[in-house]
Amino acid sequence: MRPLPGRSTVALWIVAVVAIWLASAAFAQGGAWTVQTVALRDLRQADTVVSQLRNLGFDAYDEFAMNDGKQFVRVRVGCYADRAAAQAAATALAKHVTEQAVPAPISPGARVDHCVREEIGFLKPASWSTIASGDKLPTFHVRVAGHSADLVFDGARWVVVQDGSPRPKVAVSDSAAFVTAHPGDVAWAAEETLNGTRLLCPGTLVGHAGKAAVVERVGEVVACSFAPPSLRVADGGSP
Repeated sequence: MRPLPGRSTVALWIVAVVAIWLASAAFAQGGAWTVQTVALRDLRQADTVVSQLRNLGFDAYDEFAMNDGKQFVRVRVGCYADRAAAQAAATALAKHVTEQAVPAPISPGARVDHCVREEIGFLKPASWSTIASGDKLPTFHVRVAGHSADLVFDGARWVVVQDGSPRPKVAVSDSAAFVTAHPGDVAWAAEETLNGTRLLCPGTLVGHAGKAAVVERVGEVVACSFAPPSLRVADGGSP
């Protein structure tokens, strides 16, 4: 898209408003989470479901659990840095790829390849748009109650850019290749690797910087990236 016309100096309070949006990125509800899709009695059936999900690009796995003296095999998907990210994935999975999906605290030792970290850029206001930039960093013009600001994702964090303030430089030298995939009928950002495509986070891909993809969802714009697994939350104990 072409750059938007020049704008007046942004009032100081808009920075505080944007800071509230950015602060939501730091919200985490106690360690790593996953998404549970089903709990089965038959290991072979569970392994079949895991294979089907992995063929779609999901980081799926199974694990044993006991409930009321009976053993079950859980089929779970992914590792997420906080509950909000797990809920977004569960919403995109349920009824579109799997019959059901709910966030759950991840079990220590869960066999996941990576975790997904999300950084919310902003909750959608009444007026916003993407801006083309020479450095190709994802940039958004946001207008709230007659005041405006630009938000730029530099590959590691969201930065507020006002009139006269410098644009951030790319924070991550190496980069990844991303595409939009459609498992079921919901858009997901996916990373293309030498071993195939692996799904990252739900949403329509609108940009990328470094090893992070920026996606648009209903109500928010989010940057997603892979990180090493962080398994700090104890198991909930039910199938």
